[in-house]
Amino acid sequence: MLPFVQLFWNICLMRESPARLPSSPAFVLLLLIVRFALVLIIANLLAFSERSYLSILTEDLVSTVVAMLLIWMALAARSLGARLLQTLGAYIGMEIVIYLLLGAILAFTGSLNDAPQLLVMLITIWQIAIFAAILHHAMNVPLGLGFAVSIGILTMSVIAGRVAVGA
Repeated sequence: MLPFVQLFWNICLMRESPARLPSSPAFVLLLLIVRFALVLIIANLLAFSERSYLSILTEDLVSTVVAMLLIWMALAARSLGARLLQTLGAYIGMEIVIYLLLGAILAFTGSLNDAPQLLVMLITIWQIAIFAAILHHAMNVPLGLGFAVSIGILTMSVIAGRVAVGA
């Protein structure tokens, strides 16, 4: 397990590509389970102060499904569907790392609104940069195009999640 933690950390530091991850549906499913467990922990930290569990989980589920579909579409457009599982694994692993950081901030502040906004903004920018690097490797495109696609996917998935909960 430790080699995977180090591999995801290196992906987040943009030292590794998704190609090093297993191309396995079971691996992606395991990562999704870990990710949703983290969402439940974060929801527990937020539940009594900001939003309901159902609202948080619904938004997250819709956002995740939309992001995964858009990643599939981006890879299919370049005839790189064989890289889907590794790309999804890298994306979900990146989100796990980001959620661990946000969860730590929530544990200390009680609310993202009370957290240092510069820190939250820097984590968000880092998330976009990591995702851009993942797409750059997975799609064989310039990093700038990876940034554009990552911003598009993240924006559309967030909007879909927010619309799903009526926000």
